[in-house]
Amino acid sequence: MADNDPCQRAALNTFDTPLANDIQRVAGRALEINSWSADRNNIRQSPCRPDVPNISDMERMYLESFDSPRSNKIIGGVNFQGEPRDLLMAFEDLLSERDHFNAITNQKDIQNQIPSDCQKIKCATEAIFGKELGHKLLYLKTYGFNSSEYAFEDRSRLTNREADVFIRASQAFPQDFFPIDPNKQLTKFRRGETLKMHDPSVIAYAAITFYDRWSEYNEEMMEYTAIHEMAHYISSEYNLDETPEWMELSGWEDHGDAQGNENFVASKDHTFCSHYGKTNPGEDFAESVSAYRFNPSLLEAVSAEKYQFIKEHVFAGVEFNHEEECRSAELLTEMQEELEEMITTTRDVDYDQLIAQCAEQSYAYILSVPSSKDSFESCVSANFNNSAISQVVEQYISSHTPPYANPEAAKKMIFNNLKNRMSSQSIAPEEMGQIKGHLKNKFTDIMFTANRFFANPSAPSKVSNFLSKLTNSSPPSFEKLNEVCNERWTEYSEQYLNIFDDKHKYEDAYYASYAYSDPLQTYAFSLCSKSQYKNGHITREEIQDSLSHIQ
Repeated sequence: MADNDPCQRAALNTFDTPLANDIQRVAGRALEINSWSADRNNIRQSPCRPDVPNISDMERMYLESFDSPRSNKIIGGVNFQGEPRDLLMAFEDLLSERDHFNAITNQKDIQNQIPSDCQKIKCATEAIFGKELGHKLLYLKTYGFNSSEYAFEDRSRLTNREADVFIRASQAFPQDFFPIDPNKQLTKFRRGETLKMHDPSVIAYAAITFYDRWSEYNEEMMEYTAIHEMAHYISSEYNLDETPEWMELSGWEDHGDAQGNENFVASKDHTFCSHYGKTNPGEDFAESVSAYRFNPSLLEAVSAEKYQFIKEHVFAGVEFNHEEECRSAELLTEMQEELEEMITTTRDVDYDQLIAQCAEQSYAYILSVPSSKDSFESCVSANFNNSAISQVVEQYISSHTPPYANPEAAKKMIFNNLKNRMSSQSIAPEEMGQIKGHLKNKFTDIMFTANRFFANPSAPSKVSNFLSKLTNSSPPSFEKLNEVCNERWTEYSEQYLNIFDDKHKYEDAYYASYAYSDPLQTYAFSLCSKSQYKNGHITREEIQDSLSHIQ
């Protein structure tokens, strides 16, 4: 987002009275179109604009959100004891840089920053970030946003004022809209600096990172800008602003050159709620989302079609014209009630599919790895819930009248909202017991088959059949197994072998294999890890030795 002309810069500096405007007539009405789609008064007076919770309420809410089985974990060199697992993960995120495989590449050492007797997240958070900011950062994590300066390069610590703006912006969307990504950055760039690619007029950029200019504005403008950048994030996640349906609403066409440089031109100039929205389809979308939230009457006046698109594909039917409208989310509430009945009632379930979706947790549970029972049950419940949610959403989307302009995007958005609402819902205990029994029976059958196979020295060609049964994949060849190791070992060995130790080598190998979506690669990597890729091949004897440890 940039303030790249004199009028816009003046508008941003005052914001109460934008200077760049014109009069546009729509259906006989004279509408004033400004640099941005809402002003300070629109934001202050917008319905359902919640206050920033006090610190004690934030702590209560994030503890409720992160409620999970108690665990111990070493983070930043400190051994935290008896804390909720999800709270430990959230705190670890605040201190850790990660790569695109979600593996930690750098973690802040906090041993010298906290009291020597501190083994709890609360005292550590307050010692590192301060008594207010630390709780605000953990509260933002419930929305899936990571605003810590330690989690991303070239970031600065937030002020409490900046953190409050991020919280307000996160709360501007319907309940349960976030998280989309559990660790999405929402940060302040290093103070006094910008990326070389950006000129001084740039306020923020698509990584949802903000420059010093943003911090100079009043809080309403800061909130508006944060929501504008969140809209870009939403559009990217749900693939909205480049769809034919959205492009058609303003007649967008790309007149770019052969080198791929874009040059968007809109043929329906009367459909915009701000000057900045005329830049390209992406800015049009972000400005329309901001208008829908803070100045809905303007958006509906310039384009009832855009209003409906944003209503359906971003806000799940929640409107903000009046307080009573945005206080209720009847669509999601009705669907949630249907889902709860569906999930808590035993019904036919594809147990093999659930086990395959939770392969890592299934292996750990069979191996009696500590705390694996809770992880297995959580994974199975989540995948069961996701299957039920998909069915309900599919039925709703297919029967909706009038049809959604972009049904796939709407389906994804509603699914995410409901998944957030149902995150703590467990399936019926009797169903869980049957799934565990099925897993144990299946593993016993597999091991019996494997033992018979390995007792026959002339049977190495049957490795593929054994692995196929173990992983529910199409039959791979023995050569393919070694090929997988050859292709993947160099890429992942340095990243994961450092977590192995002699005592837990084989269990850790299964944990490390979470990077693979292909079940064959998952098992192959564990074997590669076990043998440390000896001579570039896995032998039948090494597989047999591995299985003897698993038994």
